Amino acid sequence: LILDGRFVLTDKNDGLRTESNPLPVEASARLVFPGFRDPYHLDGNLRCDAPTGSRNSQHMLFAFAASDPRIRLAAADVRSAFLKGDYLGPERVLYGRAPNPNRGPSIPGVGSRLIQLRKGVFGLADAPRGWFKRLSRCFAERGWETSTTDQATWLKFEGSGENRKLVGMVVGHVDDLLFAGFPEQFATLESIGEELGFSSLKVDDFTWCGKRIRRADDGTIRISMAEYHENLNPTEIASDYLQDPNTPLRPRDHSVFRGICGSLMWIVAQLRPDLAFDTSVLQGQQAAPTGQSLIDANKLILHAKASKEFEQIFRPI
Repeated sequence: LILDGRFVLTDKNDGLRTESNPLPVEASARLVFPGFRDPYHLDGNLRCDAPTGSRNSQHMLFAFAASDPRIRLAAADVRSAFLKGDYLGPERVLYGRAPNPNRGPSIPGVGSRLIQLRKGVFGLADAPRGWFKRLSRCFAERGWETSTTDQATWLKFEGSGENRKLVGMVVGHVDDLLFAGFPEQFATLESIGEELGFSSLKVDDFTWCGKRIRRADDGTIRISMAEYHENLNPTEIASDYLQDPNTPLRPRDHSVFRGICGSLMWIVAQLRPDLAFDTSVLQGQQAAPTGQSLIDANKLILHAKASKEFEQIFRPI
């Protein structure tokens, strides 16, 4: 079986661009193969789990970063991370066809030749795990420990016994790394960047996984998602729903309602626990939503947009 590859073109700034924040296009191209057709995956012989850092770990990192002004706060992302993961192994023989240059971007000098896939690429089911193993090994070689409660969180300690002290922490989300640590541990992060190749390394004020994270002048760590709020938009409501709010939603409007609930659930989970109750009430109407459900959803979106500058604040303790 030969897997046909293609390039997926995206704009990394798409989710952050608003009328008040007209960011330029940040182009990204990823070579992707249809891993769902991989015979090794179809046979159930691949281990594909690859953990990502939890929100609890993120919050612990923010509290740690706020605890001492000497601690540096940073974010880094690895360029072409999956290609830097572990090799697939000699027992796994997998071939792909390079993207057809007549249908879109191609690999220079390769044309439509067959290529042997020896490392993880986007689309392969076990590519995230291969990358996670490589990243974990990088931290272990530098004396960092894996958190017992979160396999995608790495901790650096100094001293022993009662004098043991946390001096560095990293939370991973695939190829995006969130860091807090003293200057000596920041040097470790830079050394990992030299080995793996960071496409960016930003300090004290940056966007990480859709959230703006910054250290304020008062030493607090502040988390916000103003652009996400701005991009939440109420939907147009048909006149018959306004005349009789008890009218059951038509299939298309039901789909729109599910999308709104999903958008609100995401921001509740990431930033806005104050919206959790009203969002949960909306979620409870998923089985049989009515015109009133859409009306209430629009009200909640407008409420969220009116408080787009909302911040989670982690203070020095």
